Amino acid sequence: MLIWPSFAGSGKAEFFGEMDMDSLLRCWGKLFSLLLLLAAFSAVSAQTETNHEALAEYAARAEREAAAQRSFVQLQAYVLGIPVRFITPGGGLAELRFFHNGEPIYYATNNLDSAKTINAFNVWPGGSAGLSLTGSGVTLGIWDVGWTRTSHVEFGGRATQIDSGGAANYHPTHVAGTMVGQGTYGPAKGMAPEATLHAYDWNSDLSEMATAAAAGLKVSNHSYGLYGGWQWRNSAWYWYGWVPYSVTEDYKFGIYYYDADDYDDIHYNAPYYQMVRSAGNHRDDGPSSQPASHLVRNSAGNWTWDHATVRDIDGGIDGYDSIPAGANAKNIITVGAVESIASGYTGPSDVVMSVFSSWGPTDDGRIKPDIVANGTTLVSAYYIDWNGNGSYDDYASASGTSMATPSVSGSLGLLIGHYRTLNGGADMRAATLKGVALHTTNEAGAADGPDYSFGWGLMNVEAAAAHITEDVTNDAAIQELEMADGGTYTDTFTYTGSGPIKATLIWTDLPATLPPQSLDPPDLMLVNDLDIRIIKDGATYFPWVLDPANPANPPTTGDNFRDNVEQVVIGVPESGSYTVTVTHKGSLEDAPQAFSLLLTGLQGADAEFSGFEINPAEISFTDTATGTITLDGPAPSGGLDFNPESNGSLSMPGTVTVPAGQTSADFVITPTTGAITSSLVYSVRVRQGGVNMGSDTIKITPVLLDSAEFQGEPDAVTGGYDAILDLTLNGPAPVGGISVTFVSSNTNAADSPAAAVIPEGETALAVTVSTKVVLLDTATRVTASQVVTGSWTRSVNDLTDVDKHDIELTIDPLVISWTDTSTGTVTIPSPAPTGGVAVFPRTGTGVSMPNSVTIPEGATSADFTITPTVGFITSTTVYRIRLLTKVGTLYPTVEDAYIYIKPLLMTGVVMSPDTVTGGDSSMITVTMNGPAPAGGYLIDLYSSNPAAATVQSTATIPEGNSTIGVTVNSLVVGASTSSWVVATQTLPVWGTRGYGARLYVNP
Repeated sequence: MLIWPSFAGSGKAEFFGEMDMDSLLRCWGKLFSLLLLLAAFSAVSAQTETNHEALAEYAARAEREAAAQRSFVQLQAYVLGIPVRFITPGGGLAELRFFHNGEPIYYATNNLDSAKTINAFNVWPGGSAGLSLTGSGVTLGIWDVGWTRTSHVEFGGRATQIDSGGAANYHPTHVAGTMVGQGTYGPAKGMAPEATLHAYDWNSDLSEMATAAAAGLKVSNHSYGLYGGWQWRNSAWYWYGWVPYSVTEDYKFGIYYYDADDYDDIHYNAPYYQMVRSAGNHRDDGPSSQPASHLVRNSAGNWTWDHATVRDIDGGIDGYDSIPAGANAKNIITVGAVESIASGYTGPSDVVMSVFSSWGPTDDGRIKPDIVANGTTLVSAYYIDWNGNGSYDDYASASGTSMATPSVSGSLGLLIGHYRTLNGGADMRAATLKGVALHTTNEAGAADGPDYSFGWGLMNVEAAAAHITEDVTNDAAIQELEMADGGTYTDTFTYTGSGPIKATLIWTDLPATLPPQSLDPPDLMLVNDLDIRIIKDGATYFPWVLDPANPANPPTTGDNFRDNVEQVVIGVPESGSYTVTVTHKGSLEDAPQAFSLLLTGLQGADAEFSGFEINPAEISFTDTATGTITLDGPAPSGGLDFNPESNGSLSMPGTVTVPAGQTSADFVITPTTGAITSSLVYSVRVRQGGVNMGSDTIKITPVLLDSAEFQGEPDAVTGGYDAILDLTLNGPAPVGGISVTFVSSNTNAADSPAAAVIPEGETALAVTVSTKVVLLDTATRVTASQVVTGSWTRSVNDLTDVDKHDIELTIDPLVISWTDTSTGTVTIPSPAPTGGVAVFPRTGTGVSMPNSVTIPEGATSADFTITPTVGFITSTTVYRIRLLTKVGTLYPTVEDAYIYIKPLLMTGVVMSPDTVTGGDSSMITVTMNGPAPAGGYLIDLYSSNPAAATVQSTATIPEGNSTIGVTVNSLVVGASTSSWVVATQTLPVWGTRGYGARLYVNP
């Protein structure tokens, strides 16, 4: 194992970098994108459900823009001759992300002591809090400059690189180790040592964040930011401001721009997803004395030397307004870095600001950073070099807000797991999670309350976990609520008697309209402005406010119209009741607005009975119902006891206790009436200390047949097939089941079973009804009847159509000779039922067929042979074949078909040659009007002058042929002569039919 020294040099340079879609390639789409997302939100309760459809659309669009932007950046960098990537003096990595108004915009990469600093150490197994939180079962995300070395021993197989195409890098590996390192090397143990990590490189981060949030990711870490202001590289000072906006100050500090609105879009659309981002390390960057020779970008985009201009160091002389764009989004958590407190926090003076961490305010005066954590000399997993060379157990020390940020994101994983354990696996909204972290911080800075350097204070994981625990017994501790447009939240609480009262209001705000690109635009970025007040005996307590015009001043109280986090603190409360109100200014956009309220030092007023309800209000005599007693606040220590009573046959507990800290209790109501034939209504009342508190009624109904319905759309079945009748009850069948009898209205069409039993506990039964082959479509009603306690009968029924079979007759071939046969085919549209389907072919004389044909069970067709019996015919004759079905003694017609029988006749003979010299032969060719049948066709031949010519007496035309050639032999003659050669066919009835040809024989 190698332990490497700090590679952060003076501590001023951090691993930076971030991807931003706000470039020339997408400025045109900003307004359209916002409108599109807001339109999609209308289908989802405001900030309470993940809008998967809108996130998917956003992710697809962002990826298209990112791909186009990458190509544009590569081309422009080549044209201008500027680097796309370079290593910063502190060992970080800067990368060209896009051009804005011709200005190249770069992003750059911006723990055991850390765990002790923020009290995560105390909630681990063996810690003083007794909680044993590890992050097990929680998945965290990381986007960074390259790939995380997931094979490092600190990750124990729990880290997965989700995207592809990048290269492993030391920065994400170090950051990821601070989040989830398991402590193989003790000092490098991460905040959530058993959490799962999904890692991405920073390319396409917006698209990937939207997709991951839609898939359920709850927290992601982004330890990178804008590369702006003064930077020392290549042995020279570079100033990354933009002269057209300001000659002395980089306008990118404090502005709500460069992805800030995109981040707020995603958070608003994914209300359970929280992004955690580094504040940056820019404060006090710049030459120690001026004027100093430095490089600055001119209007053509080229670096030029400037030896005379004096420019502000980053953050000016007081260090404020040094958080770069992107980190100024409203809904994200922006993290600053402080020195480690290895011995643990004891007071505000323990929290020492790092020399590099960027400070707020934002240009519109909002509080940034949100929170601070240790960001100096953190030991964590390390990846040794840029080329992927290194072992699996390298470690290094590093500093920067990049190092503070994973301390917060990893700790949020601990809080998510703790909340799930106490709330049945449910998750907090992201606003609630952020609110718990800010509500429970340790005070930092010179004055109580928030400031623009430490934000709301130093993260205190132990206190945050304790607040989540308190919510179990004090539902005032964490409240997730919604406010309608024009609405007001008001509730009264009682001081617990211990410590100060603190109330934190937080909400996920809509993305704002981007301000003009200029130096320090004051436009307010808050869209929906909620306000919290606490009232006691006519006195009103207001939330903290800061003065952005005098950022070093301590906070005062008043109307906060800038932040979507407001906090009221009463340092020395009086005993008694306090009223908390939440209102809003103007109209709420996309109302209702979800908000979270976190209270310390207050609990619900003394709980009293507020209601009793039975659900369901109507049950069968075999079922049970639930009685619910509700209080108007959490029950006190020891709980509250109630006594339910009934005027009927119901079984209930004698005493029902609402446990301490709970606001309701349930109990089971069981009917004991036995079988009933009509509904009964009983009253249940709840007594406390002998006093009637409330009552409700329950209706007990008999278990009866509720419906009968034939399956099918429409309810129809072809005769001979089974129909299925579905019976349903209005409740589960009692012990022994329910007997049902059946009657069919038309037994010629359908036979129902005599009876059936719906088994105990079942609410339905499928009954088979057998149908018969019918001549015509026939409607049949089957009635199911239940005898209920004596002679009272409950019946239900349904009608089904029993359809005749659609039978089709085809004949192939349609035309045959009187000596051949054809095939008849009977077809039905569906497989034949049990016993098959019988049909009966019929015709007049001239054709022979079977008397009946049966389509076998399961088949859809059957064939039969058609044989002509007409004898000799001289022209084609048509015969009709009629297909009949038989039901009883009736034979209704189904379908007719026709067959054509044609005669096989000789059409002529040809002698070739017709003249020969005696002793030579010739050929007579006989032609028929069709092919010979099976076995061939016999013809007779004879010569009229055997002295001149001879021929064989018979010949057979082969099967399938319509001609035959027969040899004719001539004899030697003394003088020219001739002979007729005749071919004949013998036909029944008509006798002999023939043709002849003459052969001339010469000497």
